[in-house]
Amino acid sequence: MTARFFFVQLVALLWGGSAWAEKPTLSEAGTLLGRVHVSELSTSLRLTVDLSGDVPQNTYVTARFQNNRPQQRISGGDWQVWNEQSDSLVDNEFLSNEDGTLTFDLVAQDLTQNFLPIIFTVSYRTENGFKSGYLVIDP
Repeated sequence: MTARFFFVQLVALLWGGSAWAEKPTLSEAGTLLGRVHVSELSTSLRLTVDLSGDVPQNTYVTARFQNNRPQQRISGGDWQVWNEQSDSLVDNEFLSNEDGTLTFDLVAQDLTQNFLPIIFTVSYRTENGFKSGYLVIDP
């Protein structure tokens, strides 16, 4: 898959729906999900991934803002400081979709007023381990 195709696919996924048959998957090593310019986003940022048969037990969203202080999304959409220890992650309780995908709600605000870049990491835990991927929002 070319970088340009993947970028266009990712932007389509961020706006909630996609005509693309293939969605990104997370990995144990951490998958780069792309880089997106903040002006190309709507105010609600969502990311849908293909579970490839995985059954998530817990789901997580973390972010590293320009101030380099890691934060984690807690259920309901608020953010709190995170100590970067996986055992302190708060489950966001996102549920799998019927089509074998999982949609992460990252933020519901205009990111153009934030200090950028922001690196969002989405992840889930299964009985076999931890999978993640990260998305960079550029100024």
